[in-house]
Amino acid sequence: MLRGMAEPAPSEPSRTLTLRARLGLRAAYLAGALVALAVGLRVDPTPLVEKGGACDDALRRRRHVADEVRRGVLPADIGTKLDQFKGEYAFGAYAMSAYALTNIALDAPETKAETLELLDLIVERMASPELSRFDAALWSEEALATLSKDRGHIAYLGHLNLILGARRLLGGDGRHDALHGAITGAIARRMRTAPHRHVETYPGETYTMDNVVAVASLAVADRVRSEDHRATIDEWLAYTRARLLDPTTGLIVFQLESESGAPQQRGRGSAAGWASFFLPMIDLPFAREQWAAARTHLHGRVGPFAGVREYHPTDPSAGFGDIDSGPVLGWGVSATGFSLAGAKRHGDAATLGGLLSLAEAFGISTDDETPLGPSRRYVAAPLLGQSILLCMSTARPWWDGMGERK
Repeated sequence: MLRGMAEPAPSEPSRTLTLRARLGLRAAYLAGALVALAVGLRVDPTPLVEKGGACDDALRRRRHVADEVRRGVLPADIGTKLDQFKGEYAFGAYAMSAYALTNIALDAPETKAETLELLDLIVERMASPELSRFDAALWSEEALATLSKDRGHIAYLGHLNLILGARRLLGGDGRHDALHGAITGAIARRMRTAPHRHVETYPGETYTMDNVVAVASLAVADRVRSEDHRATIDEWLAYTRARLLDPTTGLIVFQLESESGAPQQRGRGSAAGWASFFLPMIDLPFAREQWAAARTHLHGRVGPFAGVREYHPTDPSAGFGDIDSGPVLGWGVSATGFSLAGAKRHGDAATLGGLLSLAEAFGISTDDETPLGPSRRYVAAPLLGQSILLCMSTARPWWDGMGERK
């Protein structure tokens, strides 16, 4: 989700999975694979390909996510011991829910009114001190109090700005226009000020995928606010293409050194999958190139299942994963889940079906009856997981010609 603290100082909590967690997850992975293979599990992607967010499965899953958003999620509800990650995950659950709801509202207009109501609720919660604390604690300041400054907070501001753009794209009223304009201006100014056009997520930590979200928010703001940030977007693209592509895979590198802009870490599957949702908002040809590179170097298939490696086999930093990648056992959890967006956006039905089949093998869907109708959820996933899978599997252009460069 949010890129952050991939290489912590010794005094900081490590994002690397513990040995006990790795062994437990490996056992669960193997058991799930054996059961799924035994029953011949295969998910048909045809409804998503043909109807997108208007298919029955997506609408049922949307009902569950909408209900969970109304109930609310707080950092204290997140099942990890570390406060920093509790905050990141709660914030991320709202962001992914917002994008999923937006995708579906564009395919199923009958959900638009409720979606706008939920987006306003999400904006209110994400702007609250409790949900912004994970970011404010490391910067010693609230992001929304720094909009006249020129440094940092790019993950927090990028997601909030993109959601503000989404609600206007769906026809929302102008109650947040001043905030949307102020955040858009702050992001654009910070990117212009940074010599390498990438802004820090946390002090001294700069992650490309957080910047992808922020740049996408500028593209959406241009669409709904009749503004023009093409020069800033083009400069970000030019720097990324020229300086930040992994020479082994051609993928955007995971991290860069905050002062010099030098690449740190190679391209990774979680970042490539993540980009497959946001990058088409910015530059569709570049998004196609990145998807092709990921397919060539990181994707694999076993029977009905498709999966995505977190690390290239020659990557010296390859391991069992960290807080960003989730468990890595060859294929990575985050890399596989996020890559649903690329398969859906680029018309790769075979890969989409394989990824969905793997998600079903380990998520295990169940149906529930609610006062608003039947809902569907993955038994093994919290709201963050539910919303990521729904968001990525329903990925679509938010307007005709989105991401096409002139």
